Amino acid sequence: MRKVSLKALLLRIYWKIGIVLGFWLRLPLLYCYSPARLARIAREHHLGIVRKRAWILSGAFIMGKDVYFGWNISVVLRHWGDVAAKLGDRVSLSPGVVFVASSGPNFSHLTHIKGFTDKYVKYAPITIKDDAWIGAGAILLPGVIVGKCSVVGAGAVVVKDVPDYAIVAGVPARIIGDVREQGK
Repeated sequence: MRKVSLKALLLRIYWKIGIVLGFWLRLPLLYCYSPARLARIAREHHLGIVRKRAWILSGAFIMGKDVYFGWNISVVLRHWGDVAAKLGDRVSLSPGVVFVASSGPNFSHLTHIKGFTDKYVKYAPITIKDDAWIGAGAILLPGVIVGKCSVVGAGAVVVKDVPDYAIVAGVPARIIGDVREQGK
């Protein structure tokens, strides 16, 4: 009989429980995965509730109730474990949204130029308030705040704060309307 370490045995048990519960509850146990693996699962899994659970466990998001995650959401962080975004209640994230919580040249010599990093490099979580809707392929840059009941159009690049009830679109994102005036 082959000797098995306690760690390997526990991982097998967790995996088997995850398979059983995954079929029963439609939620696999994701606690055994690294943040990078969880991020991959969160981008690609076909069940929305599994995508949401994986993003929660990865630590990339702090979120309210009833948040919807579309497929292929990407997160740019300085370090895994940093918070990329704070999401309010009932936020809807369409497929392909990109959260850039860290913008920097990494190992480039640009970091050695005096004053460059102070002016251009930013590390800050993104805040999306209650009931906001982020369209497909939108890109949110570090530190932006998307206001309550706001809509960010598909493909928009959000470089500055979006006020409450605003509709923004374009590159860079500009206000094109007000949610409260629609339907009048």
